[in-house]
Amino acid sequence: YNKGMNNNTQLKEFQKINNFPFHIDVMSPTELIERHSHDCVELIFVTGGYANDYIDSFPFRRSRGNLVIISGQVSHVMFGFKDFTAYRVLFDMSIFNEFDEKLQTSPGFVSLFVLNSLGIVENDYCGAISMKEGYTERLIPIFEEILSVYEKGEDGARKRITDLFYEAVELILKKYEENNKDKWNDRYSKLAHDTII
Repeated sequence: YNKGMNNNTQLKEFQKINNFPFHIDVMSPTELIERHSHDCVELIFVTGGYANDYIDSFPFRRSRGNLVIISGQVSHVMFGFKDFTAYRVLFDMSIFNEFDEKLQTSPGFVSLFVLNSLGIVENDYCGAISMKEGYTERLIPIFEEILSVYEKGEDGARKRITDLFYEAVELILKKYEENNKDKWNDRYSKLAHDTII
């Protein structure tokens, strides 16, 4: 679907806090979003409605409670929106380098890189996780606070955003672990080692 020219967008075109490769906004598109890619990771957390998309050549339907993580340089297109709203986060993993105390003190914590390999649909391009059953309601306030801090851009925003992002990721990983206990253990051990060690 929409096999036309892929437009590669740069994170620096979006970011509002100097030297902090991170952007968050709320999206509510109604018309086709042409095939494109980013030079960074994209995270979409759907808070309402639904949409269809292709990530590379894989079809998806995103609906409320779905969280989708798309690797950098992977092309995707969105269409068929129905009352669709979502938080969109664009970020580079380097945002964690400055405030990595949690990674240093908690070896079991898995970075966001791992999420590219987890989810309802598993392939080399994307991970999709259902955050329903109460987790959606727990995540929305976190993303809302991240958005608020980001928009204000005050002193300390980088640290606060990173801390909140860690909190969101821990909830996401907890949800995945609950639903995939059998296959989680082996994959967790390998990916945690590859990512953190």
